[in-house]
Amino acid sequence: MLNGEQFLNDQLSYFINNDIDGLVRDHYNENAVLISYFDIYGDGNVPHIIEGKDNLLKFLKDYLNASGSINVKYVSKIASTNDSIVFQTEFSSNLGDVKGTDCWYIQNSKISRHYATAFVTNPGE
Repeated sequence: MLNGEQFLNDQLSYFINNDIDGLVRDHYNENAVLISYFDIYGDGNVPHIIEGKDNLLKFLKDYLNASGSINVKYVSKIASTNDSIVFQTEFSSNLGDVKGTDCWYIQNSKISRHYATAFVTNPGE
């Protein structure tokens, strides 16, 4: 059975340690898709639909670069089944205070579909 809380903690550790290569390698399937409404490029062109590990790697590195350091304030409302994990989070970054919800569909112990929403509640400078 999938341990959703452990999988989530591992995912957060990759981000906090700026290890996007390890994150994508260890947590995403080859044909994974990320659908994100978080406008990291500031161009209003959302949702982002990112397909495949190479594109995920680029997008997540861009995301981390735009965010700068990430300080997780809380993670809550974690729910998981044998093939899904859903949670809410709030963190501070260069972008400001961010609240979001993520949903992961898991196949073969890795993310196949990642749905993400996030919004900045207190913009950074």
